[in-house]
Parts: sequence; C-alpha cells; structure tokens
Amino acid sequence: MSSQDTVRFKSNGTTVSRNCDDLEKEVKGYRDTLDQSLAAAAAPVRELPNALTKIIGEGRTEDAKKLGQLTKSIARDVDQLLAEKREIDQDCDRLLQSRPAKKKHLSDHYTQVLLTGSRYLALSQRATDTVVKSIDDYADLVSPETKEEAEA
Repeated sequence: MSSQDTVRFKSNGTTVSRNCDDLEKEVKGYRDTLDQSLAAAAAPVRELPNALTKIIGEGRTEDAKKLGQLTKSIARDVDQLLAEKREIDQDCDRLLQSRPAKKKHLSDHYTQVLLTGSRYLALSQRATDTVVKSIDDYADLVSPETKEEAEA
C-alpha cells in the first residue's frame, strides 16, 4: 500500500476499519428504527377489532366501513414496505457477514454499507410519507371528538 493509500484510509485519526465499525452500528440503528416505525404503522391493523367495536357501539356504521377500507389500505402499504425492508435486510446481512479482513477491500465495503444505510433512510422516508396521513385519518375516524376539539 502506498503512502497515499494510507492517508486515504485515515480520517480524523481513525482507520477505515474503525470507520466501518461506526458505520455498521449506525446502519443497524437505521434498521432498528425502521422496524419500530413499521410496527407502529401496523398498529391500526392490530387495533381494528377494538376500533370497530367502539365505532359500531356509537352507531357510526358509515365510519366503520371507511375504517375497514382505510385499515386495508394501511395493511397493504405496510406489507409492501416490509417486503422492501426484507430485501434490504438480506443485503445488509450479507454485507455485515462478509466484511473483508484486508484494508484495501474495506473502502469498497464501507461504500456498500453506506449505500445500504441510504436505502434504509429512503425507505423510512417513504414509509413516513405513505403511512402518516393514513394513520391520521384513522385516528380521526376512531376519535372524531379530538378533531372537533382541535378545530374549536
């Protein structure tokens, strides 16, 4: 390895190996955050029976139909997002399990892990954009008094 290569692998006094460790931890954090976000996004699907019981008990049958349709849409969106996440998870697992030992290959590994992290972040943003409005609509249907109080 030439002296230029040695300099290229050092950043702020740390080696590329250390940078890879830090990046891998960060990408695992992105993965965990996305897991939590998608679990929260799927909550309306799990809570549907209780929400329907409440709405029907209040005599709001039209809202019950809307809630069923909205929950179906949320479930479809979450399923699609989970499928995409599983694909990224497979790539991430493959990368993390096949980390090269030689420093000259770590730069490429770092780049691949960085790209995987950006895929997690992009999927997180899409999940937020896709699901948040639906969950807000869900909350408005389940508890319309909250919306009325906010408007007053």
